[in-house]
Amino acid sequence: MASGFWLAVLALALAVSTLSALLSVYAQPSESEARRAFEGLGCTSCHNGQVASRWDEIVSHFKSWGGKYASLDEAVRAEVTYYGMKFNSFDELMKTMATNVGRQPSDPQVVLVRDFLVSLFGAGEATPTTPTT
Repeated sequence: MASGFWLAVLALALAVSTLSALLSVYAQPSESEARRAFEGLGCTSCHNGQVASRWDEIVSHFKSWGGKYASLDEAVRAEVTYYGMKFNSFDELMKTMATNVGRQPSDPQVVLVRDFLVSLFGAGEATPTTPTT
Protein backbone atom coordinates (compact mmCIF):
# COMPACT_ATOMS: atom_id res chain seq x y z
CA MET A 1 0.00 0.00 0.00
CA ALA A 2 2.86 2.39 0.74
CA SER A 3 4.36 1.90 -2.73
CA GLY A 4 0.98 2.80 -4.30
CA PHE A 5 0.94 6.01 -2.26
CA TRP A 6 4.42 7.01 -3.43
CA LEU A 7 3.53 6.22 -7.04
CA ALA A 8 0.51 8.51 -6.72
CA VAL A 9 2.66 11.26 -5.19
CA LEU A 10 5.21 10.87 -7.97
CA ALA A 11 2.49 10.97 -10.64
CA LEU A 12 1.00 14.12 -9.08
CA ALA A 13 4.42 15.80 -8.91
CA LEU A 14 5.07 14.95 -12.55
CA ALA A 15 1.67 16.30 -13.58
CA VAL A 16 2.23 19.57 -11.69
CA SER A 17 5.70 19.95 -13.16
CA THR A 18 4.42 19.33 -16.69
CA LEU A 19 1.53 21.77 -16.25
CA SER A 20 3.89 24.41 -14.88
CA ALA A 21 6.23 24.00 -17.85
CA LEU A 22 3.34 24.24 -20.31
CA LEU A 23 1.95 27.36 -18.66
CA SER A 24 5.33 29.06 -18.71
CA VAL A 25 5.61 28.40 -22.44
CA TYR A 26 2.15 29.72 -23.25
CA ALA A 27 1.85 32.52 -20.69
CA GLN A 28 3.62 35.38 -22.43
CA PRO A 29 4.20 38.53 -20.42
CA SER A 30 2.17 41.59 -21.34
CA GLU A 31 3.84 44.65 -22.77
CA SER A 32 3.19 46.61 -19.58
CA GLU A 33 4.85 43.86 -17.48
CA ALA A 34 7.83 43.76 -19.82
CA ARG A 35 8.13 47.54 -19.89
CA ARG A 36 8.06 47.73 -16.08
CA ALA A 37 10.78 45.05 -15.89
CA PHE A 38 12.83 46.88 -18.53
CA GLU A 39 12.58 50.13 -16.57
CA GLY A 40 13.07 48.41 -13.21
CA LEU A 41 16.25 46.74 -14.40
CA GLY A 42 17.71 50.13 -15.29
CA CYS A 43 17.73 49.54 -19.05
CA THR A 44 16.49 53.10 -19.60
CA SER A 45 19.84 54.42 -18.40
CA CYS A 46 21.03 53.64 -21.94
CA HIS A 47 17.77 52.99 -23.80
CA ASN A 48 16.66 56.60 -23.57
CA GLY A 49 16.60 57.63 -27.22
CA GLN A 50 20.02 59.25 -27.09
CA VAL A 51 22.37 56.37 -26.33
CA ALA A 52 20.10 53.59 -27.61
CA SER A 53 16.55 53.12 -28.86
CA ARG A 54 13.67 53.75 -26.47
CA TRP A 55 11.31 50.93 -25.43
CA ASP A 56 8.70 51.78 -28.07
CA GLU A 57 11.35 51.73 -30.80
CA ILE A 58 12.67 48.36 -29.61
CA VAL A 59 9.14 46.93 -29.66
CA SER A 60 8.63 48.28 -33.17
CA HIS A 61 11.90 46.71 -34.38
CA PHE A 62 11.07 43.29 -32.99
CA LYS A 63 7.60 43.37 -34.52
CA SER A 64 9.01 44.24 -37.94
CA TRP A 65 11.79 41.64 -37.82
CA GLY A 66 9.37 38.71 -37.52
CA GLY A 67 8.23 39.04 -41.10
CA LYS A 68 11.65 39.97 -42.44
CA TYR A 69 14.03 37.37 -40.99
CA ALA A 70 13.90 33.58 -40.69
CA SER A 71 15.12 33.62 -37.09
CA LEU A 72 15.63 35.99 -34.23
CA ASP A 73 19.35 35.23 -34.32
CA GLU A 74 19.46 36.26 -37.98
CA ALA A 75 17.62 39.50 -37.19
CA VAL A 76 20.02 40.36 -34.37
CA ARG A 77 23.07 39.62 -36.56
CA ALA A 78 21.73 41.90 -39.30
CA GLU A 79 20.18 44.70 -37.28
CA VAL A 80 21.89 45.16 -33.91
CA THR A 81 25.15 47.00 -33.38
CA TYR A 82 26.48 47.87 -29.95
CA TYR A 83 29.37 50.33 -29.97
CA GLY A 84 30.47 48.86 -33.29
CA MET A 85 30.17 45.29 -32.04
CA LYS A 86 27.86 42.80 -33.75
CA PHE A 87 26.14 39.92 -31.99
CA ASN A 88 25.98 36.34 -33.26
CA SER A 89 22.73 35.53 -31.50
CA PHE A 90 19.82 36.90 -29.52
CA ASP A 91 21.17 35.06 -26.46
CA GLU A 92 24.50 36.84 -26.81
CA LEU A 93 22.70 40.19 -27.03
CA MET A 94 20.56 39.46 -23.96
CA LYS A 95 23.58 38.25 -21.97
CA THR A 96 25.44 41.48 -22.75
CA MET A 97 22.45 43.67 -21.91
CA ALA A 98 21.80 41.77 -18.64
CA THR A 99 25.46 42.12 -17.67
CA ASN A 100 25.31 45.86 -18.38
CA VAL A 101 22.70 46.26 -15.64
CA GLY A 102 24.46 43.89 -13.24
CA ARG A 103 22.16 40.91 -13.80
CA GLN A 104 22.40 37.39 -15.15
CA PRO A 105 20.41 36.32 -18.23
CA SER A 106 18.49 33.95 -15.94
CA ASP A 107 17.25 36.80 -13.70
CA PRO A 108 13.42 36.61 -13.71
CA GLN A 109 13.07 40.23 -14.83
CA VAL A 110 15.54 39.74 -17.69
CA VAL A 111 13.70 36.57 -18.69
CA LEU A 112 10.40 38.47 -18.67
CA VAL A 113 11.77 41.12 -21.05
CA ARG A 114 13.39 38.43 -23.21
CA ASP A 115 10.19 36.38 -23.41
CA PHE A 116 8.15 39.43 -24.39
CA LEU A 117 10.60 40.37 -27.14
CA VAL A 118 10.62 36.79 -28.45
CA SER A 119 6.81 36.84 -28.53
CA LEU A 120 6.90 40.00 -30.66
CA PHE A 121 9.24 38.42 -33.16
CA GLY A 122 7.16 35.24 -33.17
CA ALA A 123 4.07 37.25 -34.08
CA GLY A 124 5.59 37.88 -37.52
CA GLU A 125 5.70 35.53 -40.46
CA ALA A 126 8.98 33.84 -39.52
CA THR A 127 9.80 31.47 -36.68
CA PRO A 128 12.19 32.70 -33.95
CA THR A 129 15.00 30.57 -32.62
CA THR A 130 14.50 29.46 -29.05
CA PRO A 131 16.72 31.50 -26.74
CA THR A 132 18.48 29.82 -23.85
CA THR A 133 19.63 31.34 -20.61
